[in-house]
Amino acid sequence: MEELGKVIEERKQKKLSEAEKAKEREEQLKKEQELARQEALRRRAAKRRKALPAMVMLTAGAATSVTMLLLQFPLKKMLPILLGVLVFFFIIGELMKWMFDRFAKQNEETAASEGEVIEKEQQDVGN
Repeated sequence: MEELGKVIEERKQKKLSEAEKAKEREEQLKKEQELARQEALRRRAAKRRKALPAMVMLTAGAATSVTMLLLQFPLKKMLPILLGVLVFFFIIGELMKWMFDRFAKQNEETAASEGEVIEKEQQDVGN
């Protein structure tokens, strides 16, 4: 009778450990899915930032062209001015992109460090 009780107890322990392993696998899968989702969001944001210099430059160029056409600038005078405006605003757009990339990197580092602190606190509480 005693042996039967030991066998039953071993099976219960085995089922519990299997359930714990399944729960851990499920938690790991959720973490991986969350990381993949965050990575996809980062890629989309980087893609949008990549077009920023061109958008700034073309918007400024369009505004400059329309203004100079309305003011009836001669073509030989208009083209060098337009080229200067395009180059200037492209540089401004690149600086803006660089700043946004830098801010995004700082935010990621901050989020990662906060995540590590939370995980460490949870481990300390569990022990």
